[in-house]
Amino acid sequence: MQHSVRSYRCGRQPQRTIGPTATRDNLPLTARPFSAVKADDEAQKPRVMARQKGLLEERYDLSDRPMPGTMMSGGTKRVQDGVRVKLAKDQTWQGLAR
Repeated sequence: MQHSVRSYRCGRQPQRTIGPTATRDNLPLTARPFSAVKADDEAQKPRVMARQKGLLEERYDLSDRPMPGTMMSGGTKRVQDGVRVKLAKDQTWQGLAR
């Protein structure tokens, strides 16, 4: 008779076995030198940041409209005023309320 034992830590998933296949949790190490990988990442950064900024601007109003006299709890940042999310095309607030 074979027994299977799994150990669980407080609220965490069980430990995973590291196998020969690449998964999201177990990516194989690259044979390239660190300096080459770093250089590639640094070269791609402007393009990646521009893409992410475009996605944010598409979905949110990123303009600076601080609420007068209101600061965040640390007292160093101003709270922005108004609705910041942009609705998808053909979407209305009334439609969302239904």
